[in-house]
Amino acid sequence: MKKALKTALLMITLILIIASCVTTEKAEKSDKSGNDVEQATEEKLSKDSIDKYFKKNLDSYPPCFEKAYERGTVPSEIKYHIYYIIDTHGVVTYAEQDKKYPLINDPEFEKCIVTAVRKILYPKATNREDVKVSYPLFFRMQNIEE
Repeated sequence: MKKALKTALLMITLILIIASCVTTEKAEKSDKSGNDVEQATEEKLSKDSIDKYFKKNLDSYPPCFEKAYERGTVPSEIKYHIYYIIDTHGVVTYAEQDKKYPLINDPEFEKCIVTAVRKILYPKATNREDVKVSYPLFFRMQNIEE
């Protein structure tokens, strides 16, 4: 049997920090690019709804890790925290590696994850507040028989 290296997205948990009207220069600049994706209906951005929309995009993250692993820039098991801001329209206006946690020094990996997260279109917020999110992703390479 042939063995192949595959990524296991081990566990996803959500740390949600809600902040009132977060505005930063970076968020305002990136918001102007916008997304042409169909948007969900208006609802309060709770931890559960953010988790639901984030997990709809799960297939986007493992390829980022696999490419970084092939380049030799990440070990076979990592924990990566993505920090992002969702505005009241449900648009991810800012995203980057969460600097409060150990950093992964691979700009291509970060760009890949950030691009995937920025494609998520959340519901419009009824609470009229921007939401700050720190979401940890766990990756591990595994030998899987095909």
